[in-house]
Amino acid sequence: MRRRSLYLLFALVVVAGFTTAILVLPSEFAAHWGTARQSPLHSAVLADDLPTVKSLLPKAPSGSASQQLFYARSAAMAELLIASGASVHARAHGNYTPLHFAAAIGATDVMQVLLKHGADPNVINDGKVTPLMLGVGFGGDPDEGFEVKGVLKTDAQRLAACSLLINAGAKVDVPDSGGETALGYAAGQSGSVEIIKSLVMAGANVNSHTTDNVTPLHSAARAGDYDTIRYLLQHGADPTVKEWQGKRPVDCLQATGPDADKIRELLSK
Repeated sequence: MRRRSLYLLFALVVVAGFTTAILVLPSEFAAHWGTARQSPLHSAVLADDLPTVKSLLPKAPSGSASQQLFYARSAAMAELLIASGASVHARAHGNYTPLHFAAAIGATDVMQVLLKHGADPNVINDGKVTPLMLGVGFGGDPDEGFEVKGVLKTDAQRLAACSLLINAGAKVDVPDSGGETALGYAAGQSGSVEIIKSLVMAGANVNSHTTDNVTPLHSAARAGDYDTIRYLLQHGADPTVKEWQGKRPVDCLQATGPDADKIRELLSK
C-alpha cells in the first residue's frame, strides 16, 4: 500500500495507488464543529425547517449562520442563512468551504445559490481539492460526519454538479496535492462516462497523472467501467503508461465482472 495525502475531508483509503470511496471525518474537524452540530439550530437546518431557523438565528452565537451554511440542504435555506449574515467564503477545518460541502453531497440547488452570491468555483482546501473534484467524485453526508458511507451521490447528481461548476468557470485540469485532477476523481467511479465527456470537452487532459503516475485510464480500469475506458481510449488516453508499481491500465483491471473480457481486449490493443 502506498500512502497519498490525507488532506481530504474524506479519508482516502488507497489500495495499489487508487482511492476507494470510503469516507471519514477527521477528529479535529468533528471537534471544531461539534457544538454547531449539536444545537437545535443545526437540527432545524438539516430538517429544512425555515420557520424554526428564522426564530433561532437572532438568539444564536455570532457566526452561527456561516457555520450552518455548510449544512444547508435547499436553496431556500441557503438564501435565508446568507441573508442572516452567513458568508459563502466561510472556512471549516482543512479550509473547506460551503461550496465544497454542497458539491460533495450533490446539492446543486444550494451550489447555485452559493455561486450566485460569489462563491469561487475554483476555491481549494488545504489539499488543493476543488469543489469540482468533490462534485464528480464520491459523496458524503455532513449530518453523518462523512463517516463510512460509500458512494452516496447518483450519477445524475454528479453530472449536474459537474455541468454547473464548469459553466461557472471551474478549471478542469488543476491537480490536487497528489496530482489528481477532476478527471481522475470521476474515472475512479463506475457510471461516469457522461461526466468524463463533459470534462474532456471542457479541456481535461486524458493523460493527466498523479504523483504515483496513476492516470484516469488506470482508475477507470480498476472501476471496470467499459464505456469510460472506451471513451478515454478514443480520445487519446495512453494504455501503455505504467503507474508507480509498474502496472499498465490492463494490469489494474478487476479479475471479475461482466465487462472484464471486453475491457481487457480494449486495453490490450
